[in-house]
Amino acid sequence: MKKIILFILFCGIIILIGELTINYFPRTLVIEPIVQNHSSFTESYHPQLLIEDTNIDKFVMDPSKNKLIYFSDNQWGLFERKTEKIKTIYQSKQRPLTINFPPDNSINSQEVLVNLNNDWKIIFLNQTMITKELSLTKSFLKVFQESNIKNLEDKPAILQAQYHPFLKNNFLIRTNNNIVLYDFLKNQLDLIYHGPTSPFFIGNNNLYFLEQNGALVLYSFQEQKEINHSLFSFYQQDINKIKIFIPESNSLNHYLIVIDDYGRAYFFQQIDDSSPALIGEGISNAFIFKDKVFLINSMISPNEELSAEKSEENNFQIIIFDPLSGQTQTLHLIMSSENCFLLKDRFLVFLNNQKKLSLFDLENQIEKEIIDEPVKNDNFVLDNSLNYLYYLTKKGINRINL
Repeated sequence: MKKIILFILFCGIIILIGELTINYFPRTLVIEPIVQNHSSFTESYHPQLLIEDTNIDKFVMDPSKNKLIYFSDNQWGLFERKTEKIKTIYQSKQRPLTINFPPDNSINSQEVLVNLNNDWKIIFLNQTMITKELSLTKSFLKVFQESNIKNLEDKPAILQAQYHPFLKNNFLIRTNNNIVLYDFLKNQLDLIYHGPTSPFFIGNNNLYFLEQNGALVLYSFQEQKEINHSLFSFYQQDINKIKIFIPESNSLNHYLIVIDDYGRAYFFQQIDDSSPALIGEGISNAFIFKDKVFLINSMISPNEELSAEKSEENNFQIIIFDPLSGQTQTLHLIMSSENCFLLKDRFLVFLNNQKKLSLFDLENQIEKEIIDEPVKNDNFVLDNSLNYLYYLTKKGINRINL
C-alpha cells in the first residue's frame, strides 16, 4: 500500500513540475518563433560598413546583385561584390531618372544605360576605355531620320529604352508613336509596333504593353511578332499609369498581374483571359516571388481592430495571393515605405515606422526589428541568393548577412 501511495505522490510531483515549466517558458516559445526556427536570428547582427561616405544619397544594384552603383555629390561609384573593390565610374551632379543593367551575366557586363534629363546614355564601367560614355539619344535620332520609318513620326523623342533580353547591343525604344528595335552597332532600326502605347514590360523573352484602346499586347522576341491580344480592355484609362507584373517562371503558363489606373489589381491566367479575377483594390505596388503575389495597399483607412496610436501611422495592407489555389491572405503592417522584400520564402523585410529594418514572420505573425539605425532615403536591397541585405545610413552603405 505504501508503494502505491509513494508512486501516486511521485507522479503528482512530476505533473506539477511539468505545469510549472510550461507556465514559466511561454514567451520564449510563442513570441520568438524566429529565434527557434532560424538559428541565424538568435545571433546579434554585425553590420559591415562597405562604403563609408556620408554624402551618398542613393544606390542601386543590378538584378544579379553583383554590382552596386552609388551616387555621392558629383561622383558615381561602383562596388563589385566579386572583388569588393570600389572605383569612380562617372562624374555628374545629376541623378539618373532611370538606370538599366544589361540582361546578360552582370559579373562580366561593363556598361549601364541611364536617362540623364531625357538624354539616354551608355555609361562604360571599365575606366581603361578611351570613351567613357555614348549618347544613345543622338545615335538613335540620327539613324531614325535616315531609316525607312522616318515618315511615321516627325520629331521622335525617347520615352523609354531598355536592353533587349538576349540580343547584345540591341535596345528596345519607345517613342510617342512607335516601339522599335535599335541595333546600336549596325545602326539599324526594326519596327515592332506603330501607334501610341503604354510603357512596355519585359518578361519570359516577351514584350508586354497596352494599345491606345486599353488592350494588352503580347509580342514574342523569339518569333519576332505579336502573338496575342487581350479580350479584356482597360478602355478610357490612362494607360501610362497601368503597371504589368510578370513572373519569371511559373507553372501557370504566362499569367499576368495588372494594376489599372484606379489601383485595381487583376489576375490574368492568360493574356487573352476575357474575365480576369479582381484580387485587390487600392493597390499601389506589387511584387512576385516564386509562386506568390504580394499586393501592397498604402491607402487603407484606419481599421477598427488597429489601435488608435497605430491608425495615425503608415498603415499598409498587404494581400498575398496564391495563383495556384486562388486564395488570398491579408495582413496589416506599420511601415514607413511600401518597399519590401521576401526572405527565405517566409519573412517580409521592411522599414518600420521609425525607418528601421524589421522582419515579419508570415507563419507566426510576429515582427522583429533587426537593425537599430534608421535607413536613409528608404534605400535598401535584399540579395536573396546569398541572403545579404544592403542598406543606406548616414554613415554610408552597409551590409548584413541574414
